[in-house]
Formats: sequence, C-alpha cells, structure tokens
Amino acid sequence: MTQKDDVLAALKQFPSEAATLGQLTRKLLGPKGAAKSWGTSTPEATIRRIVRNNPDIKTVSRGFYCTANSPENSSQAGKANSGNPTQHIVCQGILVELGKFRGYNTRVPKQDRRKPYIPLFGSIKNVNLGEICTLEKLPDFVPSVLPKYVIRDSRTVDVIWFDDLSSMPVAMFEVETSTDCTRSLSKFRALRNFYISFCIVSYRWGRVEKLLKRSEYDLLKGRVKFIEIGELNELQSEGSTEVKELYSRILTG
Repeated sequence: MTQKDDVLAALKQFPSEAATLGQLTRKLLGPKGAAKSWGTSTPEATIRRIVRNNPDIKTVSRGFYCTANSPENSSQAGKANSGNPTQHIVCQGILVELGKFRGYNTRVPKQDRRKPYIPLFGSIKNVNLGEICTLEKLPDFVPSVLPKYVIRDSRTVDVIWFDDLSSMPVAMFEVETSTDCTRSLSKFRALRNFYISFCIVSYRWGRVEKLLKRSEYDLLKGRVKFIEIGELNELQSEGSTEVKELYSRILTG
C-alpha cells in the first residue's frame, strides 16, 4: 500500500469515515499505525499533504476531513446550511477532553452519551462520549428559587465544565454546526445569573454577533465568547501553544 492508501484506510476506520487532522495523525502514528513504517522524518507533514491533495479525501470544514463516500461529504454537497452531526460530536469530545486536562469535571447531555467518538488526546480506540465524561448526572447547582426552565436548559447544554470542589459550572459550550444559534443564546440567557464562561462553537462569528444585538440578549453583551470550529479540529497535543491560548480565552475576561 502507498502512503495515500494508508491515510485513506485509517480515515475509513472513523465513525462516518470522518475525522480531524489530529485524530487521523494519532491513529496513523499510534502503536499499530501504518505511518510507523513510512521511513519519513516528518510523517505529520506527509499526512497533512495527503489529506489536502488526495481526490478521495474531502474537506468538510477547516481541519476536518472525510472520504469521498462519507455521508458527511454528501451532506455538505446537498445541504450547505444544515447541521453536521459528526462534526458536532467531534467538537463535544474535544471540549470534554480539554476540560478534563484542566482538572474540571465534565458532562454532555444524556442523549449524547452513547454517541461514538475517537479521543484526540487519550486512547485511540473508539469510545462513547459518556465514557470520557467524569459526570453522568447534572450537579444540583441551581437554587430552588429560580424558575424550573433554568435547570431544564442546563441539562441540554452541549458541554459543561464543573469545578471539582464546588460542583459549580465554570464554562458552558454550545456547538452550532448550522446557522442558527438562537436556542444556544436562550440557554445562556437563562443561566446569566451564574458566573459562567459562555462559549459558542461555530463556523462563523458574524451570525452570533447579529443575534447578540437583539434587545432580548442585552444581558449577555460582553459575556459570550466565540470558538471557531476549525480551531478545535486543528488541535494536536495537550501542551501545544494553541491549547494554552484557547484555555486562556475561555477562562479569562
């Protein structure tokens, strides 16, 4: 097999035959990875070149690739504004991993716990999102005096980081692979009385900015941060400069 064949074969092992560059690199360079036998001193660069130039591999979004026959490729071609379920799960998984590395407890909604994911930083085996989270149930952090919809909305937030000692939420992330972020902002508005870092993970910041100009989101002005999906897709290692910068942006200000 050629190097191109090895990369394509590795990509086909992921759910929906789609993966970030970091996930694909880890699989190819893992203990049984095909790239171990390439005999090149820069296998990471070779993998990048192949995924960007192989006609059998398509770019779903920045740093996220799929095979030509992947349902992700068909979805991108036919529904440019639709949500991308695999990309959504990848972003959730990376955010969970980042939170765990920082020492936070992590949680995803109940309906997402059984969705398949290949870790970016840990084991290269396929796992369920729930397996890499530290929490299954939502901590009881909402006072009973607040409306019931506050706890209801908390349960559906895509990823939450919780302080290990106080069990209070530190950061909340809503992943939007479509163009509509209104539901995400409504959740943040419901939780505005807590000292939480609110983050929208999406393809474009412009849509979020327009929504935040509406009067119903006045109480969120200056509180919502943006993470471009490609930033997560391109993360390679726990200690990288990009990871440290992302932590800083999420947790400060």
